[in-house]
Amino acid sequence: MKIKIIFLFSLLFFCVQDASCQIMDAQSCLSKSNQFFNDKDYDLAQKTLQTCLAKYPKNADMLISLGGVQMILQQFGKAEASFQAALKVLGPKSKYHAYINSLLGDIAMRRADIKTAAFYYDEALKFEPANINALVGRGICEERVGRIENASVLYRKALAVDYTNLVARERLIILEPEILTKDEVLFTMKERNLIDPAADGYTDEDYKTLTKLLDAEENRAIEYLTTKYKGSVPDGFLIERDKGKVYARKMLTLTGYKEVLRLLSLDAQQDLIDRKVDLSVIYSLRDKYGKMMFDKEGILTDEGLIIYSRLLKGQKAYYLPSESDLLVNPEVEKLVKKYLAEGYEEISTPEYIHLMKRSRCSEKTLVQVLGIKIIVVSDRVKRIFVVNRSNEAPPKSLPLGYVLDYRQRNSDQSAPLNEQPVYTSFFGMEGNKSVYICDKLGRYIPGGDVDKAKK
Repeated sequence: MKIKIIFLFSLLFFCVQDASCQIMDAQSCLSKSNQFFNDKDYDLAQKTLQTCLAKYPKNADMLISLGGVQMILQQFGKAEASFQAALKVLGPKSKYHAYINSLLGDIAMRRADIKTAAFYYDEALKFEPANINALVGRGICEERVGRIENASVLYRKALAVDYTNLVARERLIILEPEILTKDEVLFTMKERNLIDPAADGYTDEDYKTLTKLLDAEENRAIEYLTTKYKGSVPDGFLIERDKGKVYARKMLTLTGYKEVLRLLSLDAQQDLIDRKVDLSVIYSLRDKYGKMMFDKEGILTDEGLIIYSRLLKGQKAYYLPSESDLLVNPEVEKLVKKYLAEGYEEISTPEYIHLMKRSRCSEKTLVQVLGIKIIVVSDRVKRIFVVNRSNEAPPKSLPLGYVLDYRQRNSDQSAPLNEQPVYTSFFGMEGNKSVYICDKLGRYIPGGDVDKAKK
């Protein structure tokens, strides 16, 4: 929230920038310090105020001015101390109670202390019900704790005081369409050409489409469209509400939204081609739940938009047709959650191979004796889980040791993986020997009898 800092002209001070620092009368201090402030020499303004306060330590105007300068310098802890000191010496009817409490609310908000911020904003509103900063700040507090309707009321009150307040206006836009009345929804749907201008109602599908337009706007779709058309967006793609006013608002029409999707889809396809995805399978890509990335017209689906946004962040969230066995299976996911809740940990395929190799146990032994869980997803995909409970006793506690050993060894990047150590010592054995807990037939040897296992 951008705050306009009040610099008090009634009392300030002046201090020359040499060894002889002269305290002048309060009015002269004010004049010179204000000059520093206007010249944006905030460090000198702060030093001057601090020097003057040495003579006038309980001067509320100086304390408030100092707090304001410290806010600009982002010295929020010092600003808080200055404002609190000012509150102690202010008269009970001082007009600055609202101002100080409002800024104390801002400081608390910066610390994500919503409860304290709300307290200070409420204090400010007790002294000045029309305090714009406190109204907007209190609205943000309500928004952060999920009380959207309360937040919208506060933002509307702020706009009633100052209809040009851009922060309140932007917050209301972000909260759409949850806070719009039915008439407001109907109006903006007609405004955006989502429905017939003569319609007296709208469908659930219309409402979902409006939500998509608003989400697109929040994610800078208008800026994207403007960039694509080099600043000259064709007619019909955008409309402008309150044109010519400081709070004018550009909005997507349905046609504009479709154009954004078309352009994004072309960008996504080219990105996939650049990543060496075969052109013949691009329209068959799916998300992990099996939902298509593109529709039949080659336009990104809702799921496709998520895939592409992750792709732009360097994350591969799409699956090729040949990877269909990697897609999320509801029954598999249910079983995974069950194992995790029971104190198991999922391990990778290399970790599982290491476990089998270094323990010399068969898969049958690992499952039946050492307690690992295996989910067969497909002929080529398995998900493996080992016991990870602090109070687990051998033999079920043993597989995790091999896994941890693998992770420790492979965290050493000083040598190629094929040159790194291949031994384990978590059983207290010599560090240069492999520890077999199963015999050559893959059967578990109670107690980890290495000698016996090697026979």
